[in-house]
Parts: sequence; C-alpha cells; structure tokens
Amino acid sequence: MGNFRGSQPALQAGLKISRQDLADGGLAGLANVGNVFYVDPVNGSDSYVGTSWGLAKKSLYGAHAAVTTNNYDVIIVAPAGAGSGTATAEDAALTGGLWSFSKSLVTVIGAAAPNMVSPRSRILWSTAGQSVSSDALLTISGNGNRFINLQFGTFVDNNVLVKVTGDRNYFSGVHFAGIGDATAGDDAAARSLWLADADENLFEGCYIGLDTVARSTTNAEIELTGESQRNIFRDCFITGFADNAGHLFVKAASAQDIDRFVWFKDCVFHNPVNSTATTMTAAMSVHASVGGTVILDGCSVLGVTDWASDYTAVYGCNMPDITAANAGFMERVAT
Repeated sequence: MGNFRGSQPALQAGLKISRQDLADGGLAGLANVGNVFYVDPVNGSDSYVGTSWGLAKKSLYGAHAAVTTNNYDVIIVAPAGAGSGTATAEDAALTGGLWSFSKSLVTVIGAAAPNMVSPRSRILWSTAGQSVSSDALLTISGNGNRFINLQFGTFVDNNVLVKVTGDRNYFSGVHFAGIGDATAGDDAAARSLWLADADENLFEGCYIGLDTVARSTTNAEIELTGESQRNIFRDCFITGFADNAGHLFVKAASAQDIDRFVWFKDCVFHNPVNSTATTMTAAMSVHASVGGTVILDGCSVLGVTDWASDYTAVYGCNMPDITAANAGFMERVAT
C-alpha cells in the first residue's frame, strides 16, 4: 500500500504543508488562517513574540495585543501543568486586571483535551476585588471571534467573569467558571456570564457556572441586558450550587433586556439538590415586558420549583408543561 506523500511530488521534494494549506483545505475547520500565536502560562513570557511554543506569550492578554484584527489570526493556549490547576494569570499581565478582547475575526483555541468541564487550557484571574457590579474581568467587545475548548475562571472574590458586548461570536466547549468564591456567591451582583447588548452569539456545548461554590443570594449564572438579541445556547450545561432559593440560572429582569429572542436548545439546568443544594424557586427571572422571547426547546431542569417567575415572554417547545418544573427533570417530548 502506498502513502499520501508518495503521491504528491511537492512532498517528495521536501516541501511541507503549512497551517495556511491545512486551513484552505478545510482540515482545520477555518476558512482562512492569518498569523498563529501561542500562549504557555508556565514557560511563556509576554515579552516574547509568541510565534512559536519556544517563544510563547504568557497570557491571553499578551497574545491579544499581538494579533491583528480582521486578519483571521489564531491563538493557541497550552494546557498548563500535567492536568493541574495551573493557568494564565491575566491580572498579572496588566494593571487592574480588567481588559477587553476588542479584536475581531480571531480564533482562540485550547490545546487541552476537550472535556467541556474545566478544560485545562485555562484563562484565570486570581486577584480579588477587581470586578464589581458593572465591571467584568473580561469584556468581549469584538465581533466574529471563535473561542474553543477553554476555561475562563476566577476563584477569588470577583463578581463578573465574562461580559459579552460584541456580536456574532462563537463559543464551543467553553467553561465559564464564575462566582468561584463564597464572598462573591453572597453578592447579588455576581454572575458567570453577562450579555449586554450582545447580538447573534452562539454558545455550543458550553458549561456555565460552578457547582462547587454556594450561591447564597439572588445572583445569576447568565444575565441578559440592553436588548440583547438572537443569542443561542445549544447543548449547554448551566449549573450553580444554590444555598438560597432565590438564585437564578437566567436573569433578564428588566424591561427591554432582550430583543427578538434568546433560544436555549437541548440545554440542561442543574442545581445539585441530590448533593445538598437548596431547591430554587425559579430557574429564570424574566420581566413581563422583557422585549423578546425566551425559547426553551427540549431543555431539562433539576432542583427548581418553577421554570420562571413570569411566563409572559417564556415559551417552550418539545417540552411538557412549561409552567412548572416540579423540582425534577422534564423529559423531552418525543417527536
């Protein structure tokens, strides 16, 4: 049996396949690849150019400063440590810790195994008190970016992990590990993921929240504000360990927080009551005049008495009795 190299004169002559060739051939799943930058939180330095593993950047912030917007650049994040909790230190990369991913058409991909829950390509903030009610540790304001197989996390007292204000970004296999400290868990302003006037973003196979830190007040894993429209959550797992019945999975509690719709497709909302969590009163707080529709499509919930505090704008499909969660899983209706 022959091999592929033997059939290709260019390869026989010693030429190599570049990253650009792989991308143009569709093998990398990208239509085009510009420059490639590397992040290694253990061995890297933000003073390096970042164009190889040997000269890798140390933080995502450093790599973001190096990429060119709208150039289809790629950032690859190493899994730090041998399965350990080592991660980038974004707060050490700049004064204050807060920053905005403002570039567009950039792909950020973790090189760790794609485990969905706590993948080891981790972007971490470890200084307390940087994020308050209106400030997020990371604001994604650029458009058309891809974030794949990563964990964003903070396990100290910070209120808002990630805020999305940009449009048409794609998140796949991303763990938003927010509200990672008991003090933040006792702050009503805390949330893992905040969409603020963010439009047409897709979250696919993402894990949102933590079930290791108690949520002791009326905070939320996901909040939508500012007429956020046409955002889709597909095959996501949304979780939090409720120590207060008022904790929420989703909050859109003011008028005009949503425009058109937010669609939850085949998502699981899990409050671990079988592991001593407190049963939540409602999975969602949705204002009667929220300005759009919350669509629950084939979703399930555990550890909650009711799906929503108000059903004016909440609709279900492929689901039985939308008006009561009954503190148990809702089975999908066969189609």
